[in-house]
Parts: sequence; C-alpha cells; structure tokens
Amino acid sequence: MKLLEILDLSYNKLTGEIPLEISELCNLTKINLSNNKLSLLPFPKEISKLTKLKLLDISNNWKHLIPVEIRNMETLSFRV
Repeated sequence: MKLLEILDLSYNKLTGEIPLEISELCNLTKINLSNNKLSLLPFPKEISKLTKLKLLDISNNWKHLIPVEIRNMETLSFRV
C-alpha cells in the first residue's frame, strides 16, 4: 500500500474524520477527498509528513481549518 501515489475518494459520501493512517502512505502525490461529508476538524497535521504531496482537494466537505504545518508545505496546492 505504500506504493499508492493517487488517492481519489471523491463523491463517496464519506463521513467522520480523515484517518491519521493516511500519513503513512508516503508516496502519495494527490489526495482528493472532495464532495463528501467529512468533518475536517481536527485536520490531521500528520499529512505534512507526505513530502511528495502536490495536491490536496478537500473542497465541498464540512468545516475545516488547515494546520500551519500543511499550509507551509512549499510544493502543495489546495482546493478548499
């Protein structure tokens, strides 16, 4: 599972929080969690460990607050 580069779980009616285990998928370059019903509070700052991550799409979910550790990732683009 550590070889996974793109995780697209958009439009899956997901609820709850983003699991911390997502930060163990060290080769992820894109995460798309858009258009679900995720509660993004608290937002897992462990995602900042994903140094290859280029795109994080969390648009059209419930409330969210992006931790500074993730906002400061130089190569990351967000969709909120």
